[in-house]
Order: sequence, then structure tokens, then C-alpha cells
Amino acid sequence: MANNEIVFDVVSKIGVISKYPTGWLKEVNLISWNNGPAKVDIRDWDPEHEHMSKGVTLHDDEARKLLSLLGKHFAETEKPAESIATPVSVVNEENAASI
Repeated sequence: MANNEIVFDVVSKIGVISKYPTGWLKEVNLISWNNGPAKVDIRDWDPEHEHMSKGVTLHDDEARKLLSLLGKHFAETEKPAESIATPVSVVNEENAASI
């Protein structure tokens, strides 16, 4: 591996947050970067998973804290979740080809 080469392995696809007209997807995945432990990762990917945007990578404790903070935020707001968030699709073996 060259010094500037980044190696990644998508350990688990958690879900798709949104799909763009270009075919790119905003995904939540568990990814191992440079053969390290898998972390929760949120970023845009091209359909072939060859190109990606900048994203956010979280350790498990950070992801749990984010989930807690978002849960509290949405519980305290008067707006229904549908009006402020794009629906999330769960990717699994059966529906992965249709996304």
C-alpha cells in the first residue's frame, strides 16, 4: 500500500439515507479504514462504490451519543419527523439491487 493510498472494507451496509438523481447514495455503513476496526460511516457513494465524498466516521460510543442526541431533539420538537427528514431505506440482500 502506498503512503497516500486509503484502503477500506464495507463490513456492513446499515442503510441508505437518500438517493440523488445522479445515482449517488448517502449511506450509513460500518467501514474498516486502512485495516482498522470498523466504524460507523456516513457519506455519499457512487453506484459502484468506487468514488466517495467526504463523510463522517464515528466510533461506536460517538454513534450511540449521536443517536441519543437526535432522539432527544426530535422528541422535543413539535414538527413531525416526516416534515424535517428524508425517509431512510434499509439495505439488505433482498432490496439492494433495487436501490
